[in-house]
Amino acid sequence: MKKMADKKKRAAGGDMQNLRLKMAKEAMANVKFGDASKCDPSTPKATKTKYCNENFDTDPDLNADCKDPE
Repeated sequence: MKKMADKKKRAAGGDMQNLRLKMAKEAMANVKFGDASKCDPSTPKATKTKYCNENFDTDPDLNADCKDPE
């Protein structure tokens, strides 16, 4: 009986851990800075690059993140 209860407890713990990881990944994917209208697919790439270089010139990570369409 105790082994079965422990097994269920471990399974529930694993499910909770997976949920935490999924939520963290979604949160990190949604953390973007800047003007969302510049990310419209119809906006020319040159305009996006110019915007990113002007607004995120001091931080190379944010600059690359800005230029990344996803």
